[in-house]
Amino acid sequence: MPCGIFTPSPSSFLDHCARFFKTTTGTEKSLKLFKKGVLPLSLELARVFHASDESIARIGRSQSIVNITADALGFGKIFRGVIPGLYKGGKSNVALAKALLRGEEEYVMRSTSKFVLNKDDVESMTIFGKPQKRGGSDPVYCAKKVKVEFSTNAGLKFEKHVAFNQKAVGRLEMITVLARNILQWLGGFTFLLGFGISRPISRIESWGKFHSSSRGIQEISGIFPHLMCLNHFSALTENILNISYQTQALEREISQSVTDDDEAYREYEQQVVASSYTIAEKSLELIMDGVNYARVAKLAPAWFSILVEGGSASLGFYKVWREA
Repeated sequence: MPCGIFTPSPSSFLDHCARFFKTTTGTEKSLKLFKKGVLPLSLELARVFHASDESIARIGRSQSIVNITADALGFGKIFRGVIPGLYKGGKSNVALAKALLRGEEEYVMRSTSKFVLNKDDVESMTIFGKPQKRGGSDPVYCAKKVKVEFSTNAGLKFEKHVAFNQKAVGRLEMITVLARNILQWLGGFTFLLGFGISRPISRIESWGKFHSSSRGIQEISGIFPHLMCLNHFSALTENILNISYQTQALEREISQSVTDDDEAYREYEQQVVASSYTIAEKSLELIMDGVNYARVAKLAPAWFSILVEGGSASLGFYKVWREA
């Protein structure tokens, strides 16, 4: 959270777009929105208004390109984020489980370095290349990494800081965090199996480059929808537990604080809003999974699929957009 004197000037729309598409998640959500919402809607409108066969075929080719690009991006994401996340998450889960078994009452998930600056001791400073003059005696706290040049280093010191929602106090909080983290790990593992093994085999088979009579290979190729259903369910449950933990952590912080902690309230609100978007997104995806499992997808109107899948993709896109 940017704070006080270190808040940069408001970013332009283009800057926001640059930050959004700089992340793999931003690009992934954009492709998903096109794959699940924009292109199916375009195809249905083309059919309703009796567009030419060439136009419909062009939309179909666009869908194939987007599908292949999304699969390639998912495959690349495995090595950049999923595998490292599984390794770190596994270590963290084991450490938390051991702490529970040892009967410990507190577990710190992450600490950050904060610097404390007494503004009386600094006549001027440069933030993002712009000279800033400061006055007053109140110390300034900021955990945000910014480029700051001081006219003097007097009054500058570093402190270790543990945010209220980066530690679990008491067995209930520790169990909630462990369950949440295990579900997060499960989501990453299903993503690894889906986009790292099942989807590539299915894609190669669809290109006619690989044929196998092996029942095992065929099952691996066809297990992708089941893995994604489990992925959606784990993400939904994980975020429900995250809201539960964030509420417990805020209540603990309020009970221990002698003053109102506005930063804690803002952090709580951000976490709950982000989890709520994910819960809504994954709920819609699970509805579509249920329709597919019931084998009634072909019986449902095309607009139903567009509404559910497009709505899910839009929620995911907007969540990442607002966080960029």
